[in-house]
Amino acid sequence: FGQDVLETTMHTDAIAFVHVADAWTKTLLMLKAMHELKKEKTFLELHTAAAMDCPRALLKAMTIVYHNQLLQKDEFGRTPLLVAAEAPVYKSHDFSTQGQYHMHDDDDDVLMQTTTTTNNNMEEEPSVLEIILQACPQAAKMRDAKGRLPLRVALEAGKTWTDGLEQVFVAHTHALDEAVPRGNDLNTIFELLRSHPVLF
Repeated sequence: FGQDVLETTMHTDAIAFVHVADAWTKTLLMLKAMHELKKEKTFLELHTAAAMDCPRALLKAMTIVYHNQLLQKDEFGRTPLLVAAEAPVYKSHDFSTQGQYHMHDDDDDVLMQTTTTTNNNMEEEPSVLEIILQACPQAAKMRDAKGRLPLRVALEAGKTWTDGLEQVFVAHTHALDEAVPRGNDLNTIFELLRSHPVLF
């Protein structure tokens, strides 16, 4: 998705490409600023983006540019998928003409904002978890420093079936052996039960 956006705008719409390029530059600056605020030792662009309200198109592009980071662990033993699994779920941003994505730095308290999307027929974007898994399915089998798999981390963080939990489960179904859902929404529990009834 992100690669398609960048390639299309490069060849068909110079003005649109300027908007995307500008968003890309400001996103990287913001990621660096967030990294400095957290005072973490090593700056990993993809890990930082996975934890933030980053436009899905740009995140997809980042999985291509920073592909070497997809299985790399940060100082807390987390891959980008593990970071996304425990991060909040942010609303997707529309890059279309009906809902241009805007970034600005004229307000210290607001680095990113969006206008309301008016296109109700817009195709639903993939979740952050799905984007990362599309780029690196084997990340679903990588454990964090506590020995937890992404599925367990996502369930403990309250992720739902439609938040990308389905893709995490499909990528490594045996992970459910170690992660029985507790307190998750009924639809998520139902889908897991239907997919793997032997565990319940």
